[in-house]
Amino acid sequence: MQCPMEEIHGRRSALHNALAGGTIGYLGVTSNRIGIPFVDPYTLYRYPFVTPGIAAFAVYGGLGLGMAMLGGKRI
Repeated sequence: MQCPMEEIHGRRSALHNALAGGTIGYLGVTSNRIGIPFVDPYTLYRYPFVTPGIAAFAVYGGLGLGMAMLGGKRI
């Protein structure tokens, strides 16, 4: 998913990885194919405005960003 974004913008960016990871996480959780790691299920009960899709986007996007930064990409 990040390759078209890199081609459009003309540079490699860790934000492309974060957006791609967040989108895959969102789609996977909303279709009930994957779960959300590192998030206590009671967090979604305590904060009803945080939907599972939003939490998945944040977690998987953060993982994608972290892996890209460790791989040497800049923001």
